[in-house]
Amino acid sequence: MKLQYCPECAAPLAKIDETDYRCTNGHVYHNNPHASCSVVFLNDRNEILLTKRAREPKKGAYALPGGFLNYDEDAYHAAQREMKEELNVDIAIEDLEPIDTALHYYLENDTASGISFLCRKWGGNMRAGDDTAAFEWKPIEFLNTDAIAWPYPYLYNKLRKII
Repeated sequence: MKLQYCPECAAPLAKIDETDYRCTNGHVYHNNPHASCSVVFLNDRNEILLTKRAREPKKGAYALPGGFLNYDEDAYHAAQREMKEELNVDIAIEDLEPIDTALHYYLENDTASGISFLCRKWGGNMRAGDDTAAFEWKPIEFLNTDAIAWPYPYLYNKLRKII
């Protein structure tokens, strides 16, 4: 991120290294990526569930359902919360299997390091909510198309090994 001014006092910032900045008043700012999570729902036809984004960035593009972790929240609980918000489904922690990590570039100077979980069991009636316009079951090959909002460079090959 290209920071110029301190978020605490607005004094000029000096870059110390890749993640640390210090202003002329001595405040230290750590520029770290956000943490995010997503869930790969896999059905009995070996299709994955993709959501269509309702908001910018990348409005109208497909993505795995998910979102950012809140302060003091681990990825498992964030995945549970996000799936309830976006799809109205309930997932047990033991039904979330970590499968992949990726780095996503959202906006200028904004990245997220994300973990993806595989999920084969959930409860509730799916419906689009929060920032999800719609959802569709797609073959895993769809992950390799330009219709995907953010790439998951290793996920396709990992899913191929599973199914």
